[in-house]
Amino acid sequence: MLVKPNINDQELIDTLSKGYGLVVASLCFLPIGADFETAVYQAESSTGEKYFLKLRLGSFNRASVTTPMHLARAGVGGVIPPIPTLDGQLWVSGPSFHAILYPYVTGENGIERQLSDRQWVEFGSTMRAFHEAQISREGM
Repeated sequence: MLVKPNINDQELIDTLSKGYGLVVASLCFLPIGADFETAVYQAESSTGEKYFLKLRLGSFNRASVTTPMHLARAGVGGVIPPIPTLDGQLWVSGPSFHAILYPYVTGENGIERQLSDRQWVEFGSTMRAFHEAQISREGM
């Protein structure tokens, strides 16, 4: 989403506090992504840790959040799973959104930067592990 959604920043800060116990020092909308129903933010805690906050504003498919967690638990490298809430859930529901929190990773994606030969091999290994992962339907 390239335009900031009409959601009050304080509502998001309160959601992160209640759901994750996170004391947010700053929240910054990131105008990136091609999905018109998903907005992303960078949140910084009072201790300086940075987080990637994803807001799903439209229909919500829980598998989009549970699958990365299952892949990470299955040992698939290169997958960034969501951070569980205080009560062990993978997202917090707000009045008009679902909020999913991730560690913030600084860097460029494969579209912005060409991958080296080593990175292509690593990417291929990750994709192979992704396709070979045994994931149960429990919790999906």
